[in-house]
Amino acid sequence: QSMDGGKKKPSSNIHIDYDDFGRKIWTVVEAAEPALVPPAQTASEEAKQPRKYKRDTLKRRDYELEIEKKDGKTYKVAKDANVNTVTPFHCDKCDVTMKDSQSYIDHLNGKKHNRNLGMSMYVEKKGLDSVKRKLKELQKLKEEKLLKKKKTE
Repeated sequence: QSMDGGKKKPSSNIHIDYDDFGRKIWTVVEAAEPALVPPAQTASEEAKQPRKYKRDTLKRRDYELEIEKKDGKTYKVAKDANVNTVTPFHCDKCDVTMKDSQSYIDHLNGKKHNRNLGMSMYVEKKGLDSVKRKLKELQKLKEEKLLKKKKTE
């Protein structure tokens, strides 16, 4: 309720009147001059605006998940498992515990986890030169492995 005896005042562009039976009629009164509303930004204009902060692009994992070691084993995970208990599928960075390996892998590849690591979900775009350079490096590694294999024989 408002301070003026429980009656709410209508907004300035609504006119209240009464019909022949004593019922209220609300009519919207158009403003003499339309209010100046800034035009909505298009999606392309929003994309051009600089971000407040920039996250790194997705990077390759530099460690092994070692899920094969946990495969085929049964673990009991309490609903209210805290950080101090050792659970096989727990993400320390996000403080989340999963019940199985599939949900753990889904979490590691997911948006929330990667954002917590400071990465966006975008992959860095590579040019043709960098792809050719990488292919040459891989070809050299393959040739070196073949040479080592021939030397050992």
